[in-house]
Amino acid sequence: MAKKRSDKTPYKSKYGGGFISSAQYISELVCENRAHRNGQQLVARFWNTKKWKNIFRYQLILAHGLLKIYAHNKLTSVIRETPSIISLRTPILDDLIQKHKIISNNPSPIKNIDTKQKPKKPFISKKKKNLWSILDGEKK
Repeated sequence: MAKKRSDKTPYKSKYGGGFISSAQYISELVCENRAHRNGQQLVARFWNTKKWKNIFRYQLILAHGLLKIYAHNKLTSVIRETPSIISLRTPILDDLIQKHKIISNNPSPIKNIDTKQKPKKPFISKKKKNLWSILDGEKK
């Protein structure tokens, strides 16, 4: 956690006393929803506790993946407004984000992947010779 706010750490953590990244903030929100559903309270630095460590890390990985596709303000507002989201892997999350009416600078899907494109041939340096070509050259 950062002690000062920056572009990479814009959010203040509710549970750690420092500034955190967008992915960490989203993971905190999801863990909050999960704890609230189970009737529990999150403690300070809950991501270091035995129970929440793996859950927080897994949600953090998922948050990083979603932030490559969607804007952080869309994700945070959808998670705040929908307390039933207790995992970022829920199948309804994409539909909720698409229906959400926040206009952001980033378009919803950042990358449009062309699946019909043929894979590129790997680059092979012509300067390096493999072992077989060297051995064949010695025989001649």
